[in-house]
Amino acid sequence: MQIRMDKENRELKAHGSYEFPVNISYEQLSRYERGSFSWHWHPEIELTFVLSGQIGYQVNGKSYVLKEGDGIFCNTNALHSGHMIDGMDCVYISTTFAPRFLYGFSNSVIQTRYVEPVLTDMQLASIVFSPEIDWQNQVLACMHRIYDLSLSQPSAFEMEIQEPISLETLCFSMYSDMSTRIRACSVPKTASASALESSVFPTPVGPRNRKDPVGRFGSFNPTL
Repeated sequence: MQIRMDKENRELKAHGSYEFPVNISYEQLSRYERGSFSWHWHPEIELTFVLSGQIGYQVNGKSYVLKEGDGIFCNTNALHSGHMIDGMDCVYISTTFAPRFLYGFSNSVIQTRYVEPVLTDMQLASIVFSPEIDWQNQVLACMHRIYDLSLSQPSAFEMEIQEPISLETLCFSMYSDMSTRIRACSVPKTASASALESSVFPTPVGPRNRKDPVGRFGSFNPTL
């Protein structure tokens, strides 16, 4: 098995439907050819939560080793891939969702205040979450809640799944705002305003040159 892509490395699999743009899947690296999935991208946000084993995970120019209990956020349009380490298998839950699942309609307060700053943060292709750090552990708890809901499938599943995804996105938004302020303070005052503007609200552009493993966004691994 391998991920199906077009010539620009965009994944062809549907991530949910127009009516419910969320897909939760149980994944296992050994199911993929050579124990790895190929570089690809998609316009949905992806959350990965490791249930067992470990995985070498790449997002744009960053490489991570994720072990049981860890998680990672992969932003929209970011190139990513994963592989076994030392032949060890990995089982993980992948949750992909279209950003509009959170904000509902264009130019809503939810979109402009919370979602767009995350999607357009040029430094935020990925965030790795470890249970040893309090605020990251809260995000991991939301990922585990998504997994539990996918197993139990309550009658109001579509409504209940929105809560943990929304809480996670709020954490990403707060982190994006905080890291932007830190970056703005680290440059000369004369450049602070332009740095803040360009890092939070750049002109949106589509994916380009997807054959290059350095994609649209940069990556962050917070240690707060």
